[in-house]
Amino acid sequence: MSNQVIAIGKASDLADFSLAKRLSERLTAIYPGYAWGVHVSTEHGMVSVRNWSLSGEWGYMIHLSQVQEDVGDRLVIRAAGEVLERFNVSRRRLDDTQLDSLPTDFAGRHVPDTAGAIYARPK
Repeated sequence: MSNQVIAIGKASDLADFSLAKRLSERLTAIYPGYAWGVHVSTEHGMVSVRNWSLSGEWGYMIHLSQVQEDVGDRLVIRAAGEVLERFNVSRRRLDDTQLDSLPTDFAGRHVPDTAGAIYARPK
């Protein structure tokens, strides 16, 4: 029997996953209790930062090159903090009572304050 290598996906997938995991763990350490969603796409050159505890529809898109040059992850941390502020919740540990008091739309989704927002809601 010969040794066979089965490759699924692109070579960049593992690097993307590793960076997304590292950034997500960093956000969880800084803003505990929240479910952070970080997606990295080398193919598109973008990093997406979302907070699944609040809404998967709103977040930040950051150029991957900027994130790679940012040694202290300041851009991603700032984006995550901005998401929390848009929903008017604490940058400290997630408090479930805060979630209960947030405004919601007709479907029960949390609604952020979008005044002055420079990011767009996905279609």
